[in-house]
Amino acid sequence: MHDEFAHLDDLSEKKLCHECVGERYLSDQIEVEGILAACDYCAEIETSCFSIVQIANLVQTAIEQHYCMTPDSPDDYQSSWLRDKESDYDWEREGEPVQDVVTELLCATENIAADVLELLSDRFDCRRPGDPDEGETEFAHTAFYELKAHSHRDWDLKWQRLEVALKNEVRFFNQEVLDVLKSVFNNLHQVQSRTLDVAVVHIGPGTALGALYRAREFQSASGLKKALESPVEELGPPPGEYARAGRMNASGISVFYGAEQAHSALSEVRPVVGSNVVVAKFSIIRPLQVLDLRALKTISFKGSLFDPSYAEEKQRMGFLSTLTGRLTVPVMPGEQEREYLTTQAVADYLAGMSEPELDGILFPSVQDGTGVNVVLFHKSALVEPLDKSGRRVVSASIEEIDHEFDAPYPEYEINTETVEKQGGSVPLRPTVFDFDAYRESVRPVQQREVSLRLELESIEIHDIKAVIVQTTMLPVRVKPDRQHRTGHSESYEPEF
Repeated sequence: MHDEFAHLDDLSEKKLCHECVGERYLSDQIEVEGILAACDYCAEIETSCFSIVQIANLVQTAIEQHYCMTPDSPDDYQSSWLRDKESDYDWEREGEPVQDVVTELLCATENIAADVLELLSDRFDCRRPGDPDEGETEFAHTAFYELKAHSHRDWDLKWQRLEVALKNEVRFFNQEVLDVLKSVFNNLHQVQSRTLDVAVVHIGPGTALGALYRAREFQSASGLKKALESPVEELGPPPGEYARAGRMNASGISVFYGAEQAHSALSEVRPVVGSNVVVAKFSIIRPLQVLDLRALKTISFKGSLFDPSYAEEKQRMGFLSTLTGRLTVPVMPGEQEREYLTTQAVADYLAGMSEPELDGILFPSVQDGTGVNVVLFHKSALVEPLDKSGRRVVSASIEEIDHEFDAPYPEYEINTETVEKQGGSVPLRPTVFDFDAYRESVRPVQQREVSLRLELESIEIHDIKAVIVQTTMLPVRVKPDRQHRTGHSESYEPEF
């Protein structure tokens, strides 16, 4: 017994340097906080070290917080399968041996893990010689462990509380809502999916997404003609006073909703049969940075189990993986004003972030089901005027063409003219007083940089002939009538 105590005393005096620990977080901690000493596990004579007891304490905390010991014998259900002579079931203990867990935790050699485990095993073994064996202790060499599942229920409750506060209590200047959003989107630029796709991506020139399609529905020929004559103003984002509330913007906030594909843009306007939908392509002419909600669905977290904030951060990442579904859930038309409050608050918060600075949000198409939509925040939703390129639309026409053997069909035409540039700018001299231009000139607005250019030749008009509806058929089960006896009524006699 004396030799055993002497061995443990000698073991407790051992030092371990930061170079012998491959786990980055713990290695950095040892390097910063350790004492200069000779490492007992490598050839370093004077380097930053922790005692092996300090290492054992950190390992114990990490395992207690993030692992659970697995049962060392089958439960009753598993035992019943083992007793079944016709079953080929073979019970095997779940998890990993505790020494393997310690080795993986430290990213160290087996002899280091063995010393740590020996200290922990002695610490938790309170039995005296002659005491009966009461089962496996926490750090017995035969113990097996597996990682705990970290629930994000606390974050779910925080988000539910946010929605209640926005809908029923304080809508503006709500500090509680701001605190939740700040916590949820902290360090957003460092988030990655399991496929190493980052959540914050670049779009625009030289990227996979260099242009967006935008659609607008028209139910009258006069409105359609006006759109062809003023395509930037009519097909681009509306002025603030005409901007209706949407999924990612409040009423009065002008943003640009676009889609990666033309068919997705067409689906998003939900046109009625008999209407016309104008679809146009807008090139992104400068680099923009957007949050890709799709990457959040398969989010990856690679924090350190030795980091005290690991558990909370793991739960936050688990919650972030559910956020895409929360922000893109279909909303019925009559519920939009209320149900869009949360997504509008999220968009407003992201638009005002400085680290990372975002220009918009990329998210799955709700109506199309397979496409990708992008909303560009007000600060990045400015479309270049046609006149800047020296070209402008002067008129548009809609004519019914009647062929001898074919049914009449409309023909659309846009007439443009090129204006000579003088001094690098196009001289524009309206013949009438432009009240809207005057109003914009005197209004103090945020300085915005042009982000989009309308491609005039891309304009298409879709005459809506029919709308295809995709459904999942769910049957309704009808139960047979049941007769009940009440009071002293006659008893019911079955026919069979």
